[in-house]
Amino acid sequence: MIRVGITLPARDLTAVENILYEIAPSNWVITMDKETRVLTLSGLFLSKGDSLRGISNLKEYYDGFLSDFRIEEIDNQFWENSYRHHFKPWNYKNYKFIPLWDKDKIKANNRETPIYIDPGMAFGTGEHETTRLCIEFLIDKFELPELTRDSFLDVGCGSGILSILAKSLGFKNVLGIDHDENAISNSIINTNLNLEKNSVIFKKTKINLLEKNTYKCIVANIQSDVLISNAKTLITMLEHSACLIISGILNYESEDVIKVYNQCLDTTDYTFKHELKQKGEWSTICYSIND
Repeated sequence: MIRVGITLPARDLTAVENILYEIAPSNWVITMDKETRVLTLSGLFLSKGDSLRGISNLKEYYDGFLSDFRIEEIDNQFWENSYRHHFKPWNYKNYKFIPLWDKDKIKANNRETPIYIDPGMAFGTGEHETTRLCIEFLIDKFELPELTRDSFLDVGCGSGILSILAKSLGFKNVLGIDHDENAISNSIINTNLNLEKNSVIFKKTKINLLEKNTYKCIVANIQSDVLISNAKTLITMLEHSACLIISGILNYESEDVIKVYNQCLDTTDYTFKHELKQKGEWSTICYSIND
């Protein structure tokens, strides 16, 4: 594991915070020493090559001070203990999300469906507001047994948590995609912890490279700019009666995203309505689509 760090001047805090919001989820965090009040921008990466690419990506957004990063190799145990500290079991309705290391200590009751997750280096444990909002919308929409559940697409699958949930909700065909090889590997591992092997398909690919199939439900938990640029593509992949959940949107970006999706849907024969939920700085939008 590689840890990268740089002292962050206070004058640059707002600019860097805005960048991290824009590229979230990412490997980067800002911390402050309680005694000295010194700010540090740091990131954890699997390899030195990954860390250099991470630094290069940051510099594309802001090169005002980003030089002289400290790069050091750390024990993998540090990362494991770090994410174990932050990832705690939680519930939503009849679903209980449990970190793998608590599997023997924490049990779901007879009314609960447990989903076990080992996040590894992937995003999407359910702790982040964007993932949790997707989970809440997905359960709210599809917990009723009479609803049809033919096919599901998870765009930006991360740890695989949403794909696993979709299969647990009864979707017959579930596909998760991500551009990150680590996410695909981790999604497969987590699926095998919860479901029969190969019950969910995961592919390393991008939205615009997908085969033009249609889906009863699409969940896309990615950046707002990617959501906007792929709005038409996502909408054309919806069945005539479907659900579209889009997330990874900062609150101040939600109006622009809704405007783009409404405009795209207005060009179709669909009737639609949307619902907006917010947690902290983040927004998630759920579209209900009908003929």
